[in-house]
Amino acid sequence: MVVLCGAIVFLCGYIGYLFSSRLKDHAEYFKEMVNLCSKLSLNLSFLQNKLPVVLETSITNHKGDYAKTISSFCEKLNTGVNCGVFLPEYITDNERKTIETFLHGLGKNDAETEQQNVCNYKAVFQNCFEQANTKYAKNGRSIIKISGCVGLAIAILIF
Repeated sequence: MVVLCGAIVFLCGYIGYLFSSRLKDHAEYFKEMVNLCSKLSLNLSFLQNKLPVVLETSITNHKGDYAKTISSFCEKLNTGVNCGVFLPEYITDNERKTIETFLHGLGKNDAETEQQNVCNYKAVFQNCFEQANTKYAKNGRSIIKISGCVGLAIAILIF
């Protein structure tokens, strides 16, 4: 019976951890988008490498949703097939439209206009990162604690 109660507490805490990690992933995703804008801005002003090269180097040490998004966009660029870009489920509709507009607009303008667009999107992604990070800081640990307490309450009721 004690093992069952411990398992319930652990399971509820783990469920809370999964919800909390989703908030963290959301913030990390936009942090990486801000970093991508910085790399693109540097590339436009100094290095002037081709877009697929810059995108592929931006995901060399990354795993997860950001890398999936950029690699799916690189695949679209390389094949020329008009397929959708992978976006994680925690991205809201407004964020989804912003990311898709940003990615599909890359490489379509002259360097000066492209530089201005990248700077504008960097500010937008920075704002999204700050909102997501605030939400994670405010709710992330609370979710784990509350779910653990719910599991403890269920265990007490069962015991």
